Amino acid sequence: MDVKGLDFLTLDMVSIYVNAVIFYKICDPIQAINNVLDYKNSMMLLCSSLLRDTVGAYTYEDLRDHERLNHMIRRNLV
Repeated sequence: MDVKGLDFLTLDMVSIYVNAVIFYKICDPIQAINNVLDYKNSMMLLCSSLLRDTVGAYTYEDLRDHERLNHMIRRNLV
């Protein structure tokens, strides 16, 4: 699923445009349907918030390493 690209501010106040693609696996489909009104939208909002929090916690130089950024986002998801 594509996460809509947004402008974010880094810790050193640099404005950057970030978009993302997320892959997710539903482990309990009954719970996904019964406990959340719109699980796809919920995943999109969760990922957007996580991206904003991750980008805002680091400087631009820290975020230039894509592998490191990927690792930071994955660590925050768990």
